[in-house]
Amino acid sequence: ILRVLRSFHNEAQGVAHMQRSSNPSMMRGERSARSGQPSMRCGLILYSTTVLIVTMAVLSFYLPAVIYQVRTGRRRFGHPAQGRYSMPTSRMLSAPSGASGLTSGREPKVLMVTANQPLPCGTRRGDWIMELALRNKLMYATLHNYKTWWSTELVSAWDLEAAWNKIPLLYVLMHPDSTVTQGIEWMLWMDDDAIFTDMNFSMPIKQYDEAGINLVIWGDPQRVYRANDIQGLNTGVFLLRKCEWSRQLMAEVAALATPSIRRQIGNKGRIAEQGALTWVLYSQPEKWKDRVLFERNFTLNGNWMDYVGKWRKGGRKLTQAVWGNDEVPFVVQYAGCQMCRGHSENGSWHDGGVS
Repeated sequence: ILRVLRSFHNEAQGVAHMQRSSNPSMMRGERSARSGQPSMRCGLILYSTTVLIVTMAVLSFYLPAVIYQVRTGRRRFGHPAQGRYSMPTSRMLSAPSGASGLTSGREPKVLMVTANQPLPCGTRRGDWIMELALRNKLMYATLHNYKTWWSTELVSAWDLEAAWNKIPLLYVLMHPDSTVTQGIEWMLWMDDDAIFTDMNFSMPIKQYDEAGINLVIWGDPQRVYRANDIQGLNTGVFLLRKCEWSRQLMAEVAALATPSIRRQIGNKGRIAEQGALTWVLYSQPEKWKDRVLFERNFTLNGNWMDYVGKWRKGGRKLTQAVWGNDEVPFVVQYAGCQMCRGHSENGSWHDGGVS
C-alpha cells in the first residue's frame, strides 16, 4: 500500500515540475501548495497504517485456526469442511429418564454440571485460572461424549448461596419436565476448582448400573456412618443418577440450610452442603446407604496438597505414591485456594500459590 501511494506521489511531483517549468506564474503558488503537502502525507500514512492493522488483526484471528485444522487433517483446501460433531436427534433424546445403559449395549448418557460465580474474580489471574479450569472440563466432556451444563446463576437465594447453590441446581435439572436433561441418566458434578488430570479415564458407570447405585462419591463410609465426620466425604466431585431418589436426597440436604439447623448440627453454625450431606447419610442410613457408593478403587477427588511435588511431567506415574497409589489421579481439586476470591481458610492466595 505504501509503495503504491509513493508511486502516485512521485508521479504527481513529476507532473507539477513539468507544469512549473512551462508556466512561471505557478512558482508564486508553490509555497502555499507545499504547506498542504505535510497534512495530506500524514493522512495517507494514517490511512495506510489503519488498513494494515485491521488486516493483521483479521489474519491473526483466523490464520491460527486454519493452520491447526490443516495440520490435524480436519480441513483440506479445495474441499468443503466436514463437521466432527453431530447434533442429537429426537431418537437419541427419547430414552426414558433413569433408563439403564445396559439394555441396548450403549454407553450411559452423562451430563457434566459445573458452576462459576457471575461476577469477575477479585484476584489478578483468577478469571484466567477459572477459564482454564472450565476449558479442562469441556475438553473431557468432549472426549467422552458428555453433555455439559455450565451455570452462573444463583438458583435460590434463600440460605443456599455459595457452595450450597449446587443442591438446588441439581434438584432443578433432575426435574422430569426439564428439557435440558431429557435422555440424561447420570449427572457428574464438578466444582469450579476441580480439574481432570487423567483425560483418558472413564468411570465404570455400567458397574454402578448393575449394582443399583445412585450416588458415587469419594469418601470413607466408616467416618460418615459411624462418626458423622464432615471430612469423611467430599462433595466437590460426585456422580448422581437422575431419578426421584436423587431428587429426594437433594431436598433433604437443602432442608438443613437454615441457620437454626446449621447451629444444631454444625460446628459454630458454619456447616456447608458437605456437612449437610454427611448428616443426612449419618442420621438416615436405612434410607440411603444401599444406594450410595464411596468409591475407593480410583481417586475420584484428590486433594491438591497431597500431590504437590509428586507429578512427573508427561508420565502416568507419580514420583511418590499417595495413599498407596502411584497412578495419576482422575480428578484433583484445589479446595481452599479460593483462586477467584483471593482468600481462604487454609491460607492466603497469591499469584505464586497458597501460603
